[in-house]
Amino acid sequence: MIASVHVSDLSLSTALSAARRTRFHRAVSGLRHANLGFAASLSPAVLPRPSLRRLVMVAIWDDDAALDRFLETDRLAATFQHGWRVRLEPLRASGSWPGLDRTIPNSRETHHEGPVAVLTLGRLRARRAVDFFRTSARAEAQILESPGLIWATGMGLPPFVGTCSLWRDSDSLMSYAYRTTDSHHRAAIANDRRDPFHHISAFVRFRPYASVGALHGKNPLAATWLDSVEVDAGAAAR
Repeated sequence: MIASVHVSDLSLSTALSAARRTRFHRAVSGLRHANLGFAASLSPAVLPRPSLRRLVMVAIWDDDAALDRFLETDRLAATFQHGWRVRLEPLRASGSWPGLDRTIPNSRETHHEGPVAVLTLGRLRARRAVDFFRTSARAEAQILESPGLIWATGMGLPPFVGTCSLWRDSDSLMSYAYRTTDSHHRAAIANDRRDPFHHISAFVRFRPYASVGALHGKNPLAATWLDSVEVDAGAAAR
């Protein structure tokens, strides 16, 4: 199992049209599950400010070959061709999400050298929405000041909500998430355990291994941090 994140800046009409394809994954061979959402910059503001021109897709695949087929043949893949995408190998998962392997380790401490990517994924409960956004705003304010953060975005198309963040290394991530005495991330976890924000949710840590394309002319992951950044892993194997 692998995952991928695709981000692209589009015209308003193209983004809105693509976002309506919420059930496209049922017809794509090897695609276990996918979510589309509009990007929203992380901020201390309680109300998210989504960009209706920046579309994000988070997908879970059987393997690289399945993602290669999608990129080569599906018209939705063409929507993201001029943006940025990254392939991800799971390292650790907490919670559950459609398509995730149940065999992924759930240990908080996971040995890994190099950058890490984190996906938080949830299907929001309407009655918990206000408290969720308040809690998220406090955590987002803190994450933006965290050493080691490379890039991050929120994303959502309710009830789907989530975040994607890239970190210099595991230690930077762990320092933000658990080691500060006033961690709003830990407070958010405690709040969620008392009364879950979501019908279903997952927190997944990954090793990024192929980063392609750019956002505003820049690939969020530096070439020296990856084994392959010029081409996708599947293409490199051919």
